[in-house]
Amino acid sequence: MTERPTLDDMQQYYRGIYFGDPGLGKSTAIAAAARFGRVVYIDADRGLKAKALRRHGIPVENIEPYFDLDFAAMEELQRELAMRLADGEDIFAVAWDTTTKTAEAFTAEILPGSVEKTRKLGKEREKYDIYLEDRGTVVNMMQEILRKLHGLDVHLLLGAHQRRDVDKDDGSVMIRPAMSPSTITGFAGWMDFIVHMRTTEFANDPTLEEGLEFTGLTRPRGKFMAKDRFGLLPPVMVNPSFDRVLGYLEEDLDRITDPLQIAARKRREEVAAAKEGKPKDEPVAETDQADEPEPEDEG
Repeated sequence: MTERPTLDDMQQYYRGIYFGDPGLGKSTAIAAAARFGRVVYIDADRGLKAKALRRHGIPVENIEPYFDLDFAAMEELQRELAMRLADGEDIFAVAWDTTTKTAEAFTAEILPGSVEKTRKLGKEREKYDIYLEDRGTVVNMMQEILRKLHGLDVHLLLGAHQRRDVDKDDGSVMIRPAMSPSTITGFAGWMDFIVHMRTTEFANDPTLEEGLEFTGLTRPRGKFMAKDRFGLLPPVMVNPSFDRVLGYLEEDLDRITDPLQIAARKRREEVAAAKEGKPKDEPVAETDQADEPEPEDEG
């Protein structure tokens, strides 16, 4: 009788989404996976810049960019990756950045055929009119690609822009990845972590480039969507690049001893002390620590 491997025998691969407005470091956070090995990077936004990544110490020679957003081509990419892995090639991660732009590309791909179909029925339709059934088709296409990529024995990292949804019944606001509600509902269930990217300004801190501290919200709070399946990430994580996320998930890092989290707590202590007129070295209330979210000033 064949002995089946147990969960303890299996290699752990992580899947996550980074989302937020442009310029908040999503692509850099994802590309940091290249510090561990080869990353096949579906660069839907064509936002990867070697010079910028080198400035962050990311070995661009480990990044294999992929640009074809045709649905059939992406299916072929998955099959190719499966064969490469079966042949023993060492691929550390697959990145898909952004899913938002990919959904737009899929929509553009199917729209001409959908419009033609409508017109053949004798109905008027402008060439850019997107019908509900088109959105449903794109949701199915996106979920099919995710399902196939999720089945690979690699880490899977997704990037997305953000969208602001308002509930039509109670008027509540939710900030979530910029995908259709059906898509993000399906995607979120597959993910181990979802990080909302953000920045906080500390104008007088010389240790920060341009006085900006890049952080990620890893737990749902207020109107912001986020997720940490393992409960190991700081609720507000400083520089949530994948190498650091992996350090936390593998428990090589913890928020008590992490130098970046310590420095972030100190910044907040100094700001709070200045507001209260206290000496810089006098402790402040715990609610001012780095693990507390910033004020909800977006959207």
